[in-house]
Amino acid sequence: MLTIKGLCAKLAGRAVLHDITISAQAGQITAIVGPNGSGKTTLLRAMTGDLPYSGVACLNGLEVATTRPWQLAATRAVLAQATDVAFPFTVAEVVQLGLQSGATQPHDKLASQALTMVGLGAFANRLFQDLSGGEQQRAHLARVLLQVWEATGPDGPRWLFLDEPVSSLDIGHQIMVMGIVRRFADAGGGVVAVMHDLNLTAMFADRVGLLHNGRLAAKGRPEDVLTDKVLSIAYDCPVRVNTAPATGPWLVPQAMPV
Repeated sequence: MLTIKGLCAKLAGRAVLHDITISAQAGQITAIVGPNGSGKTTLLRAMTGDLPYSGVACLNGLEVATTRPWQLAATRAVLAQATDVAFPFTVAEVVQLGLQSGATQPHDKLASQALTMVGLGAFANRLFQDLSGGEQQRAHLARVLLQVWEATGPDGPRWLFLDEPVSSLDIGHQIMVMGIVRRFADAGGGVVAVMHDLNLTAMFADRVGLLHNGRLAAKGRPEDVLTDKVLSIAYDCPVRVNTAPATGPWLVPQAMPV
């Protein structure tokens, strides 16, 4: 379980997050949503140990701030919004960076499985820099999947922390990636994903936390958080939530009055 209580964080001396209290369960997808600048990425960085914070952030019972990096790396994998690769590595070499030292299968076999999972099975020997932005994003997803290849381990569930995992992808690959995330959660792993697409959030998330101005404006089931009133206030524009037969909620931004 991930437990966040009274979490506050600063960037460059400026308070960004204020008294955040939220939890995430293994076996579920927890989406963090909110407008630009609301603190979503800062919250993800704090809860993964990449940013100092005050308050409580416990992952599988371990306080993140005081847990050794190698222990965290064995429990959770983090997909950042952007990760630069400065050297001429092949796609397979980039993906293999996510392997744990105790991996029992051959590295090239595991990397091949992960690349096939994200639709890049034929790209292993290509230079990473030659990939499109969306292909690079999927290659990095394969890398973090290798880090937590089994959704559960001897010390409990493993976790994926994803910062806008579908931002550079077309709709087909968005659905594919969210399906991979769904299967990881269904296998017993935990997923926390920063999301901008509210329709994908409604389709795949089990729980949603909505940030607004660095505070938690709402949390709960998608149908409880993704409402006309809550979203219109948070995004400062009229939002209408509708339900299409057999597909769940879908959202249509409303034009601002001229």
